[in-house]
Amino acid sequence: MALADSVRQRVSNLETKHYYMIGGGVAVVVIIIVLLSVLSGSPGERFGESCHGGEVAHLVFDHDGTRLASSELSLQAKVLVWELSTGKLLGALDGNATDSRMIAFPADREVLITAGLDERVLSWGIETGGRRQDLKIPLSACSALSPDGKWLAYCKGPKIFVWNLSMKPDKENDIFDGDATGERAVVFSPDSKLLVTGSSSGVLRLYEPDKKSQRVPPKKGHESAIACVVFSPEGHAIGTASRDNAAKLWDTAGTELAAFEGHEGAVEVIAVGPGAKLVLTGSRDRTARLWAGESGQELFKFENFRGKSESMVAISADGRFAAIETTHAGVEVFETDSGTSIKKIDVPVSVFAFSPSGNTLYFGCANGVIYTWTRGAK
Repeated sequence: MALADSVRQRVSNLETKHYYMIGGGVAVVVIIIVLLSVLSGSPGERFGESCHGGEVAHLVFDHDGTRLASSELSLQAKVLVWELSTGKLLGALDGNATDSRMIAFPADREVLITAGLDERVLSWGIETGGRRQDLKIPLSACSALSPDGKWLAYCKGPKIFVWNLSMKPDKENDIFDGDATGERAVVFSPDSKLLVTGSSSGVLRLYEPDKKSQRVPPKKGHESAIACVVFSPEGHAIGTASRDNAAKLWDTAGTELAAFEGHEGAVEVIAVGPGAKLVLTGSRDRTARLWAGESGQELFKFENFRGKSESMVAISADGRFAAIETTHAGVEVFETDSGTSIKKIDVPVSVFAFSPSGNTLYFGCANGVIYTWTRGAK
């Protein structure tokens, strides 16, 4: 900007006969600014005209991929609900105090459910913004809300508690396991019929909430703590990342399908692509790695991964692209068939996710704005 100011000052002092020189100077400035923008990684296209009042912390798509809910980190973590096709803002909800970290779209398209560490589960009318239900539940950091908004699970002490939110409970509905000490990760399947947890001792547990029971006996899946558990998009496979420097792929009966070994540090995050054909892992060794889901073979190693416990990785809905959080909290996108880097976003990104119906990457920033990038866009 100092260079631009200097040019403008010189312009004011030039005579009319020197206008052609002025135009050349301004053009140079514009070129420099454009080059700096390209080299630093453009943030992408802005999504919607509204924005959050704080850092965008969560992005959740509904089951049919037509709507998006985003939430922020602030004293009143506002939740915005968007129409994906137009970027139109459908509703603005007050949200939970500090962080509406769990969001669900029930079958009733007029309602959104949020939950946060303020120990409140809230049901909202999307268009009206009115609160329909407010449940006080002693949540922990290890908690999950089912995608259909029916179930809420959280781990506390040696027990796993599961609430049926379609009823108004006076206490925990069910306690599935009285000996589930040290659970670190918990997630529901995309169809909300299966609940999976991973423990600090490397044990994997699978539950069926409707049947109020474990599907299979606990599995000793890893030699150290399970840091992350995820499902494949179809819900047919489960991925686990562990502090034993390895990751694994399982079927929903608890049978190990593949092991991914090669990282030189704890594996903190994992993403499973469509059909479980690709698995993407991120480790504290500052690398992310793409694996063949069936064989466990390493396909590509990406060196620029941030390597923190909260760092992010993602695979696009069509399996063509992989995205990782980079060293300086930016994002880099790769082609999965070649490992070629095709996009670098070098502005700090607080959260990102691929759309469920295509290869558009949505990402939120600290300034409260959501941006998008699609293959072919500059």
